[in-house]
Amino acid sequence: MGRTADSGIPLAAAWLYYRDQSSTQPFFCSYNRVLSNGSIYSSTYKYPCGTPGGCDYYSGVFSWTGYGYIQWWAGYDLPPDSAYISVDEISTFYCHIPMNSPAGSFIMTYGVYW
Repeated sequence: MGRTADSGIPLAAAWLYYRDQSSTQPFFCSYNRVLSNGSIYSSTYKYPCGTPGGCDYYSGVFSWTGYGYIQWWAGYDLPPDSAYISVDEISTFYCHIPMNSPAGSFIMTYGVYW
């Protein structure tokens, strides 16, 4: 069954704030949806960089360190079928976080915009 404006809450964006302190190991995340029928949709990976919202893999940003946010927009880089979230679905983030950075890399907070 197709998604309609009546079948859930409209989703504008998904985001997370991070601290990346590793200049040698990649830090990357994706936004994922598990639908009630078991289908899984995943966004492309985004990486911390000096650009607000994050960068893609081809930007060569592994050496960048600091604080910032990564964001996925509805209609642009969120997974297909993500315009609406229903109560019987699961939204989650998957992140690869460098473990051996001197001051620590971590996710500070995350969420979605309606």
